[in-house]
Amino acid sequence: MNKSKLMRVCERYHLWPEAVYLYMNYDDYDMAISCMIEHSPSAWKDDLFSTAILNVANHDWYYKSMSFYLEEHP
Repeated sequence: MNKSKLMRVCERYHLWPEAVYLYMNYDDYDMAISCMIEHSPSAWKDDLFSTAILNVANHDWYYKSMSFYLEEHP
């Protein structure tokens, strides 16, 4: 499978939980966090968020995600 094509299809058809799943399996934790924050009503999974936050490469996303978590899911 071509990862980029599959991700574009998920985004085009608003399959946010599936997109988060794919990001997590391809070790793209920054994009998984971004997708969960931008589409939290449908893409939010607490266990996936906890796993992804530990592996985020960009520290800006780390602080942004912690602020989001405290505001949305205290």
